[in-house]
Amino acid sequence: MVRTYRPATIWLHWIAAALIVALAATGKIMTGLDISPLKAAIYRAHGFTGVAVLFLTLLRIAIVLGVGHDAADPRWPAWMNAASRLAHYGLYALLLALSGSGIATMALSGLGDVLLRGALGQWPDLQAVAPANAHHLLANIFLALLALHVAAALYHQYWRRDAVFARIWPSRGGPRT
Repeated sequence: MVRTYRPATIWLHWIAAALIVALAATGKIMTGLDISPLKAAIYRAHGFTGVAVLFLTLLRIAIVLGVGHDAADPRWPAWMNAASRLAHYGLYALLLALSGSGIATMALSGLGDVLLRGALGQWPDLQAVAPANAHHLLANIFLALLALHVAAALYHQYWRRDAVFARIWPSRGGPRT
């Protein structure tokens, strides 16, 4: 039987994954819109979703610090386990940096206040705000690392055939071996 990840790890992974897809989609959509109530609503949703991902990331880090990582796959070479761990640390670090730059953008540009008050006529020039530029750059780096993460999962599933999806997919309550 394949050793699975802890249930908390599995659920945090998939909930965060769904929210990150939503963040990527809203991030792409909102930057191309003219200032409007729709754009403001998408920015609000993006911000609230980003805060949710921040809390999930902090929870995941707390679990890792509290009880350690889930066991590495003993069939993988040491370098592969090290690369996996490094990629995960990179994803966590980028999620924290994205959260910080997003919050800083909202605070320093005045966008947070504009969104709360609905004063669309006072929409700030976000390109003039350093954290907004950092947020955009970090998002692109994150998406590149995320693409590598997905490619590695597909490689493990279909090339190495080491059942990586069976380890991370939510089970129906069978024993964790």
